[in-house]
Amino acid sequence: MRNKYIVKFTSKCPNDNEDIHYKATIITKNMIMVEDIISFAQTFTLESKYQEDITQEFFDQFFGTIKTVGIHQGVKLKCKIKP
Repeated sequence: MRNKYIVKFTSKCPNDNEDIHYKATIITKNMIMVEDIISFAQTFTLESKYQEDITQEFFDQFFGTIKTVGIHQGVKLKCKIKP
């Protein structure tokens, strides 16, 4: 079975403190509790992070294929990590 989880969250940019809205997609064979995904995503509201670092942290936490999308100063950035 292949599971796909999509979560939306906000984090601040470390450079200009702007709120950036992200969408993260987790694709995995494992079952992940929705509450765990939400709780993890909410940690990024507490500390400013770059999108590339957020993507890596999602991968470290949940494994599987991780995709993130964010728009910062009009530039759309997509990051992807595969196991």
